[in-house]
Amino acid sequence: MNNTCSSLLYTVSVIIVNYNTRDYLDNCLRSLFAHTKGVSFEVIVIDNASSDDSVRMVKNSYPSVTVIESDRNLGFGAANNRAFDEAKGKYIFFLNPDTVLLNDAVSILATYLDTTPSVALCGGNLYTPDEHPNGSYSLFTHSVLREICIALNIPYSDKGEHFNTGHSKPVGTICGADMMIKRTVFEKVGRFNEIFFMYYEEPDLCSRIKKAGFAVHSVPEARIIHFEGGATHLNTVFDKPSKFFFISSQLAYSKLHLKLLYPVLWAIHFGKSALAYSVYSLKKNQRRKVYWLNYLFTVCGKPLPAGASK
Repeated sequence: MNNTCSSLLYTVSVIIVNYNTRDYLDNCLRSLFAHTKGVSFEVIVIDNASSDDSVRMVKNSYPSVTVIESDRNLGFGAANNRAFDEAKGKYIFFLNPDTVLLNDAVSILATYLDTTPSVALCGGNLYTPDEHPNGSYSLFTHSVLREICIALNIPYSDKGEHFNTGHSKPVGTICGADMMIKRTVFEKVGRFNEIFFMYYEEPDLCSRIKKAGFAVHSVPEARIIHFEGGATHLNTVFDKPSKFFFISSQLAYSKLHLKLLYPVLWAIHFGKSALAYSVYSLKKNQRRKVYWLNYLFTVCGKPLPAGASK
């Protein structure tokens, strides 16, 4: 469903993709309703087939929230696109469930888009749970060195600026935890690219926004806590499925936006996984053998072999 301007009922549609984050989601929604005062808004939670009682919690505690229940995990981008079909807001605020608003960030960001015609997408300053500066944006959309370091498992720090201590300004990419975008631009540039199941959606979207002639800005007056990684637990288990989503998305992103880098990254990932699989096969370490086999098949863009996860 594509809502026309005449059918829009709200200034902002807040869209939250949930997957087994009941407690984070509860805190997020509580802060959202407590702080959002200066703008008309709706909240849409799309649940990616959670196995906890997230859906029941939302329905019981937040009856005004629209809940969309998917029968499978659609991933981040596809779920946001599905929820967007139901949204009736002039602006769309994509908000992670592992966030807590510290002020009326929704109204602040919406007002900024209202008063800055050249800006299509903006986000606020993110904070750690103890309210220290957290990664909120990148000054550049692409970093070849960063992608190579990630593929080689080399620690990387661009020593760049990721938190705004001054005034609103243009940036390369806004963190996907809090992105508010004009509906008309989101439709124009083609929504989220569903080739990305998880990760790299924001630099891909920001790249397309800029190619369309619009700007992306950081708005530091909007303040939000981000329990970074709380919705994915990326670093808690070495063979967590989210790691394979990250690898797949990195390769897909480089193929779309960093075409000369793609074969380099592919060769690094393939060589690393093939070598490690051989080593752990010889060592008869089943868990790590399975991990590197899954890694290898991810790099090759193939479904996992039968019995690979056993």
